[in-house]
Amino acid sequence: RAAATDQSPSQIPQGLSPTNNNISFASLCLLSLLRLNQISNSSQLDSGTTQAFLAPSIADAIAAKFSPPAIYNGTTQVYDVPCDAQAPYFAIEIGGVVFPIDKRDMIIDDGTGNCYTGTNSGEIYAPYALGDVFMNNVLTVFDIGSGEMKFKAR
Repeated sequence: RAAATDQSPSQIPQGLSPTNNNISFASLCLLSLLRLNQISNSSQLDSGTTQAFLAPSIADAIAAKFSPPAIYNGTTQVYDVPCDAQAPYFAIEIGGVVFPIDKRDMIIDDGTGNCYTGTNSGEIYAPYALGDVFMNNVLTVFDIGSGEMKFKAR
């Protein structure tokens, strides 16, 4: 489940806790609480992907929380946002642990003076993907022996 809320990570409503086999995305922004549908159980970690690709309803809700709001650009397939915009608080919850995303990672400069959000609609992707925007904010351990991935917030 995802929510936009004025609550800090330690005050996340209990209803946002994932099941053992599910990755939940929690968008913790500055305004009112929005409860969105639970997304797919299938997500991937991808260091070759810049953005975090989320369920369309979650990506739209996050884009709306930028100040000024980010606007989806169908040509480039990203949410355009002014480079000096204010990014909302955003965190990803995995296994009951909240991993905050640094606001500096929420606005990406394309090198030409145009910027876009660090989150995007995963409508064209299955499964959803957590890219560099997430990985920049965690220490990731790929434990091949136990077949596990482990994360620690930076």
